[in-house]
Amino acid sequence: MGAFKSIGFQELILLNRETKKEFIQRKAGGLQRYQYEEEAPQLKWELLQGDSTIAGYQCQKAKTRLFGRDYIAWYAPDVELPYGPYKFYGLAGLIFKVQDTQNNFVFTLIGLQKVKSYTPIYMYDKSAVTKSTRKTVRQMYKNYCADPIKALTGDGSITVSADVAATVNAKPYNPIELE
Repeated sequence: MGAFKSIGFQELILLNRETKKEFIQRKAGGLQRYQYEEEAPQLKWELLQGDSTIAGYQCQKAKTRLFGRDYIAWYAPDVELPYGPYKFYGLAGLIFKVQDTQNNFVFTLIGLQKVKSYTPIYMYDKSAVTKSTRKTVRQMYKNYCADPIKALTGDGSITVSADVAATVNAKPYNPIELE
């Protein structure tokens, strides 16, 4: 049960740059991994005054809105990659830090290094995931937060004793995507 208590938001995101579609594989609490596909969000960035040094790189500031939250990002024009963490992309440099304005979610790059060889990115095999939709996966995560034990035992394949179940409380529901 200790391991189960730590399971929460786990997500793999693969962006197809040509089609602008994202493939998302996510655990929504519980043990099963789900997969869905959606259009990549079209972020509208507003460049702001202000800069910062992050991981030794001079970064500029910008803001955007994504799935109901406002975010501030710092990006390095010297690193000519228009990408960042999670679903953030589209600035004139690599995003080194992004956080929502309520400080609930903060992503910070801590360093860069050159690699000597190509390392492919793998998604879980189709047999290891259940196809779903964003809406369904979000609802499952909400249900998991409200009742983690029910999320684990709901299909009847796992049982948890009453004394162990009594030690597991609801989790705060504060999803990164509000919309």
